[in-house]
Amino acid sequence: MRTLIVVLLVLLVFSVSTPVSADVAPPAQPPGTNPAPGSEQTQVRMAAETVTLDIVASVPEGSKGQARVSADFTMFNTGSNSETMAVRFPVGADDGWGNTPELRDLKVKVDGRAVELRRITGEDPNFSQQQSPWVEFDVTFPPKQEVRIVVTYLLEATGEMPYVWFNYIFSTGSGWKDAIGSAKLVVNFPFDVDELFIMPCIDSDYGCTTRGGMISGRLITWEYTNFEPQPEDNFELSIASPSVWKQVLDEREQVRRSPNDGEAWGRLGKLYKSLLFNPHGRRGFRNWTLNTDPGAQQLFQMSDEAYGRAVALKPKDAQWHAGYADLLGLYAYYAGYEGVDTIPFFIRSLNEMNTALQLAPNDQVVQEIAYEILYIIPEGMVESGDGYDFPWLTQTPLPTATEINPILPTATEPLTLATPTRQIEKATAVTLATATSTPILVPLETETPRENNRLPICGGALMIPVFLAGGIIFSRSRRGHKYP
Repeated sequence: MRTLIVVLLVLLVFSVSTPVSADVAPPAQPPGTNPAPGSEQTQVRMAAETVTLDIVASVPEGSKGQARVSADFTMFNTGSNSETMAVRFPVGADDGWGNTPELRDLKVKVDGRAVELRRITGEDPNFSQQQSPWVEFDVTFPPKQEVRIVVTYLLEATGEMPYVWFNYIFSTGSGWKDAIGSAKLVVNFPFDVDELFIMPCIDSDYGCTTRGGMISGRLITWEYTNFEPQPEDNFELSIASPSVWKQVLDEREQVRRSPNDGEAWGRLGKLYKSLLFNPHGRRGFRNWTLNTDPGAQQLFQMSDEAYGRAVALKPKDAQWHAGYADLLGLYAYYAGYEGVDTIPFFIRSLNEMNTALQLAPNDQVVQEIAYEILYIIPEGMVESGDGYDFPWLTQTPLPTATEINPILPTATEPLTLATPTRQIEKATAVTLATATSTPILVPLETETPRENNRLPICGGALMIPVFLAGGIIFSRSRRGHKYP
């Protein structure tokens, strides 16, 4: 009943006509960019560029992630006269919070020789109204000759753990003559690429990984030809933080070597759970929806299995039972809005919660999760004196008044880094390889348009209050404890 009241109150607030604004986002780090010519019109063309992001495996404390970037540009003067100009490169950008973080360890070489950099100010590469710091350096472009410019720097990730992202702005290169002949962007990971840890683009191209990437071992490569970059072509990589990614790999190896290690199974289930839900207050799944995100479905299945192993191996560990109840209850709470039969998951959640409370009724973490479950399943778990009763464990539950079943998509698409149809020419094949398989050339499929036949989070007036209500509910029980 309390859940219904909260939802109705939020619906009342949203019934007043107000402008819709985006959710709060964390500060953005300065993205890398293509160099820009000086203010004068030029006959110099960017004939080719190769940008490589080497993701750093271990980063200093406080860093969400880092990439060492090398951007190699081949410039060609198509004119008959030599041109000397101050080439510009942005080193900072407005983060939307009144700060201007800058790239670190920036170095530039022209035809193999280091050049002197001068700090200037210029337009903000994130398109804010304020001026941002740039550097400029002098380059002479002889007629009908190539000049090579190499820029290197350290790029910090931004985002909300456990997901982080790296950006690269191509559109600053549009000031050179004609289109960019060819462009390649390569991301080199410290581990074999697993699409499970890469945030796919489903309903929008924001907060996800740019479509069109070709996977081969530890690499993902994007290739473009005759490329006239616009702001919408700028690059974004959204992934599980390398530190979290490594923890998953370590725990997988631990349970492989010691399959009866209940603690390792529990830690693995918790990691999968952290990647399943939206990191901003766990308000929904990682990409908001479940039916259109096979990766989220797989994360739930693996988390469910790992927690199941943990509680089977450590049946008297109250916190693992409570953590399992948290997974099942939260999954059912959000999956119910997409037509999933949630009652079995709610019942399993209540069973795990009941077990946890019987084992350790005064454990603070168990009590915090119990408080959450109380609001997720108000008819299935009720306060009784100093404890709780579980009516649904002794009687047949009925659907509640808050259940919503929107129209479902007609099909579930495979998780891909699909090539957008607007780009001109692309690579046609990718080597998919694992440590134990032979590389096979396979194209990543081009995404086909879907009918917008469900309620999106950012556009459905009904779904916004529901998810906001969920954020209100769960924010009340988060006071400094990391859930098991």
